[in-house]
Amino acid sequence: MGDTARTRDEAEPVTCTFPETLFGVLHADITTLKQYLPKDIKGLTKDMNELGDRVDNLERTSETQEEELDRD
Repeated sequence: MGDTARTRDEAEPVTCTFPETLFGVLHADITTLKQYLPKDIKGLTKDMNELGDRVDNLERTSETQEEELDRD
């Protein structure tokens, strides 16, 4: 049986240019990333503000608890 693997000289030439290939790769990456980005930036900002408020409340609560422990 003969070897069916192609040598470099026998391989089919690539017909797309570098910019076209790069665009295709970047477009695919951007499309993939869009799946993970929030649809509503205002909603994300609201969520971040709510998380910030929760952190502030937790810090105040822990400070209050520390003061109570210091008094005892």
